Amino acid sequence: MVLAGGFGTRLRSVTGPKPKALASISGKPFLSILMEKWISHGFEKFVFLLGYGSQEIIDTLNSYNFSAKISISWSVESKPLGTGGAVSLAVRNMKLENSFCLANSDTWLDGDLRSMRFLPGNNVAVIKCAKNERYGEVVFDEKQAVTEFIKNSETRQAYVNVGFYKFNKSVFLNWDGENHSLEETVLPSLVNRRNLNCYVYNGNFIDIGVPDDYKKFVGIYNEEKNI
Repeated sequence: MVLAGGFGTRLRSVTGPKPKALASISGKPFLSILMEKWISHGFEKFVFLLGYGSQEIIDTLNSYNFSAKISISWSVESKPLGTGGAVSLAVRNMKLENSFCLANSDTWLDGDLRSMRFLPGNNVAVIKCAKNERYGEVVFDEKQAVTEFIKNSETRQAYVNVGFYKFNKSVFLNWDGENHSLEETVLPSLVNRRNLNCYVYNGNFIDIGVPDDYKKFVGIYNEEKNI
């Protein structure tokens, strides 16, 4: 599943009103670069969770000629449901396997995350970051069970959430149909029940959701082209 329904308000000063997932990277939608990377890592079935700008994203996806083994569908909100609500709606309406991976459409991860598909239970990918003030901190024990998410902690080196998850669908089955947040509702609930583990990710991590990091990614892409 791919979260791609946000308004992208923080990025509009440099990209205009288009959805964040379609932010132009040297004339190429960011989403197409993500798709190329995900497919190269063996992911074949995609469900896009859409809200703002949904038709523009659907039209973009329909414009690509993916191989026959790639399956793409979408779940469109009729009203904003939050990140947790978007996932819950898709779980309710789509015929899914027992578990699934969840990614953000505004985050670049070039490391291979396919092994997360086979981890037991619910998992969040984390990376050690030199400065954690934008992302908070993920605290976990020696068994890699997440014990706490800390917001607005002092600036320091810490493990942070990179926005890639593996969930059992049962986490989202008892949804009441209301707007709720993955970060503020679902994850804390899993931590309280000792039902969330972390996967230490090894690779690059760039969230293009703010202008400075968007420009940083554009610069890296222009230099390397095949990141």
